[in-house]
Amino acid sequence: MKSWGGKQWTARSNVRPCARSICACYRLRFLSYVLAYIDRINVSFAGLTMRGDLGMSAGTFGFAVGMFYWAYFLFEVPSNVILER
Repeated sequence: MKSWGGKQWTARSNVRPCARSICACYRLRFLSYVLAYIDRINVSFAGLTMRGDLGMSAGTFGFAVGMFYWAYFLFEVPSNVILER
């Protein structure tokens, strides 16, 4: 048991704040998952009409969308590093 600021602290007293932060992380994680799922669905719906307009086959459209996501993944981290400076 430690004394700090006139209060007695135990290892058990840290459980509640940690549980709250873990719960907040899970909420953010779930929200991110739902938004990513909605984004993928929107690309699929856009592909229904866009493929015909652009004259693409399903395989070509899938490859183009895959390249978009890889480029997004590769450039997201460096752009955030530059923004931090």
